[in-house]
Amino acid sequence: MQAWQQATWRADVGGAARARDRGPFAPDSPAALVAHLNWEAMAHGAEICLLRDLYRAQRR
Repeated sequence: MQAWQQATWRADVGGAARARDRGPFAPDSPAALVAHLNWEAMAHGAEICLLRDLYRAQRR
């Protein structure tokens, strides 16, 4: 680890930056963030499939 990284780690600026990057999931575990992202991907994928199916049914 370089000197500036150690200084950042000690000052906890790195921790604040990591918390800011995770947004509203900052107080939660990384697993909660992964679970949320997984849920969002599945939900949006289902919406896309529904629109695809409705479009195909309309064209018949």
